[in-house]
Amino acid sequence: MDIKQEIESWFPNIVGKSFKIKILDTSNAEKFNCVSFTLDIYDDWLWTNEKSWPIDIPRNLGIEGFKLLYEKYNYIECDSDIFEKGYNKVAFYGKNNESMHAAKQFGNVWKSKFSSVIVEHQLDWLCGDTEDAYGEVVFIMKKLK
Repeated sequence: MDIKQEIESWFPNIVGKSFKIKILDTSNAEKFNCVSFTLDIYDDWLWTNEKSWPIDIPRNLGIEGFKLLYEKYNYIECDSDIFEKGYNKVAFYGKNNESMHAAKQFGNVWKSKFSSVIVEHQLDWLCGDTEDAYGEVVFIMKKLK
């Protein structure tokens, strides 16, 4: 199975859509995850179970903890996923109150880091209740560039 087919198997809402895939250099790909990618950190893995999780944010807050993480990086919650010139936006996905994934806006598209690729997509293409889909967008935050 190639990477395009694999992504389509994870996210049924992306099937038939024109998403783009950028394959990362494997020596760098494992150094950062989706949350790190949204914060432009390419040498660390940010998640509640990692050593680098900020000590002042409790690890057991779930989705709320990720909001606090983004606030630490000067993001504020907003209501819209529509592109706003002069702002960086991030979207966070959750399913059954569990933190799942983060994506970053680039113009009118969103990009996500999955294992060794960056995928360009629309927000709802990753949503769904299948085992691998990310549930729904639970918050969007923005900050001035």
